[in-house]
Amino acid sequence: MVANAVKQHQIATQLAARIERGLYADRIPGEVALAAEFAVNVKTANKAVTLLVQDGLVQRRAGQGTFVVRKHEPVRMPLAMALYKYRGPEPDPLYVDLFQAVNEAAKALNCTVELSTPGHTRPPAGLTKDERILYHRNAFLDEIRAGAPRGVIYCGNPDEWLLGRLREFGPVIQIFKTGDPAESFVRRDPADGIRQAVHALHAAGRRRIAYVTYASPESDLKQKAEGYRTACERLGLDYRLQIEDRFPAKPDCAERFFEKAPHPDACVCSESTIGRAVLAGLVARGTRIPQEMALWSYDDACSGLYTVPQMNGIRVFDAEIGRLAAQALVDVLDGRRRLPVQDTLPAVLAPRQTG
Repeated sequence: MVANAVKQHQIATQLAARIERGLYADRIPGEVALAAEFAVNVKTANKAVTLLVQDGLVQRRAGQGTFVVRKHEPVRMPLAMALYKYRGPEPDPLYVDLFQAVNEAAKALNCTVELSTPGHTRPPAGLTKDERILYHRNAFLDEIRAGAPRGVIYCGNPDEWLLGRLREFGPVIQIFKTGDPAESFVRRDPADGIRQAVHALHAAGRRRIAYVTYASPESDLKQKAEGYRTACERLGLDYRLQIEDRFPAKPDCAERFFEKAPHPDACVCSESTIGRAVLAGLVARGTRIPQEMALWSYDDACSGLYTVPQMNGIRVFDAEIGRLAAQALVDVLDGRRRLPVQDTLPAVLAPRQTG
């Protein structure tokens, strides 16, 4: 009996929060539907609704349903989008599109989203590099704190210190990549992207495919390398793994392709920084692209659009990811989902000019 009473109050609390935010324009779902949603019997759902009636939030009308009692305009729940992949005076257009998708999805869910990026304030003179980084991080967090968000959508490299501070505001849903498999994220499958690129190269007649990645324990890099290996073995391709110790990779990394015959006729890169370095190195040595060497790369900032020739890319995130992240965060805050949220979608290729 005590457990049932607790469940009734939990359901009533979640329904009251939805009413407060205006998710029910006119009336709430029927008790049978509520029982199914919250995995309880109809009697428990009925008593939860009775609690709302007693609080004056809803009114039962015989034969019609249970209607919301409007006392004031619904409050839009504040959220934050923390974009920590900021370069230059303005964010990359891709990040602008991503934020717009998050913002539109949030509005449909009766939320508001404030975009926060580092770099708006100039640090005092005389700081060391580490002190400047800390200054920007704290300014970044102060900007987010000013919006009093209930939850955060985070787009950036894994950073445990920063993520720990962001969790003080509420649930955090990550976009891009995560360093911990227990984190909450919405992303595209990293291994699937590599597999699709290898299959595309195979379909184009390429048979010797190099793969270049960083020496890193990050889980997504391990998944990408495994996707490359299994795809090449399944297709019977000659493959070789090249590890780069320097970050970011330098153009001379492409020279290592030609140290041992037979030379590869295609390359797949695990990161956009590697892809740009490989492309620059191939162009500098006069390799004809894509005739002599085809190239695909993971492309977290659509940087392949700005290379010459434009580099084939494997999409990391896009507007669809932004919409799903907003929905996932609101679902957690409304009690429809529990942390960790882990939504992985198939990868998306962006063919351009490198084969």
